[in-house]
Amino acid sequence: MGAETPASGSETSVPETTSRPEIAADGSAAAMDVAAAGNDVSAPAVDGLPDSPPDATPDAAVAPPDAPPGMMGRPSCAGKSYRVCEDFESGDVDRSVWTTNAQGGSSLKVDGVRAAGGSKALHVIHSGSADGEVSIRVTKIFPMPKNSFFARAYVYQDLPQLPENFNYFWTVGEGKRYALGPSIDMPPVVRWIYQPDHFTKKSTLRVPTARWACWEWEFRGDANESRVWVDGAELPELHITNQTRPGPWVIPRWDRLDIGQQAPRPQAGGPFHVWFDEIAIHTERIGCT
Repeated sequence: MGAETPASGSETSVPETTSRPEIAADGSAAAMDVAAAGNDVSAPAVDGLPDSPPDATPDAAVAPPDAPPGMMGRPSCAGKSYRVCEDFESGDVDRSVWTTNAQGGSSLKVDGVRAAGGSKALHVIHSGSADGEVSIRVTKIFPMPKNSFFARAYVYQDLPQLPENFNYFWTVGEGKRYALGPSIDMPPVVRWIYQPDHFTKKSTLRVPTARWACWEWEFRGDANESRVWVDGAELPELHITNQTRPGPWVIPRWDRLDIGQQAPRPQAGGPFHVWFDEIAIHTERIGCT
């Protein structure tokens, strides 16, 4: 993974910079399926929180306390014709769509500790290990028409979070990668990293923590354009069109998308917990409801 590296031990937040590589640009990592039984690979529980949803199902008209605006506690996939829609209400990852990837003691499972819609979400636990990449991965929908698509995912970043810049979402093709997630800055802001050239584009928006946030992004391959929204508001600094500074950002022919946590080096203070829910991929913008 590309990492933003501060000069001489200090951190500098600039709109555009270069960063040194940490993970191969082709995103190579031996994928291994997480055991289906229980959807748990030695995943630690979150202190003080249950590992499974309560027996009673919440009234569909009443949102759980941490549900994002617009979701009203209801899963969003029923009746939708998106290319991919995953609300985890089955209690498992849909293994006809996703493969799972867990390295370095990291793990993932579907649980009821938090949910953006419905009663379950994907709980991703990063161990803090240097090779602690952990994700669900989709390949079967690629290539997309015109090499273009929109994606949406609700993210609940628990605290503490990984102390260095890391990725929530990385899209890979032809040896290139666009990675979206928190920057190295303190507090972190939302940023893109482009590999193999290790270019960085930063927004001014602090990464939401301790609540559900709706992340959306678009790739328009035929126009070499990408865009990002958080909670429905576009981040203009991350609207890239034929970017040429500090060098060209080129949208490759995509062949996979990963959603999870990916860090560049050992991270103290782990494990680190993030939940993902209401994931959708389509040829049109999906929105946050």
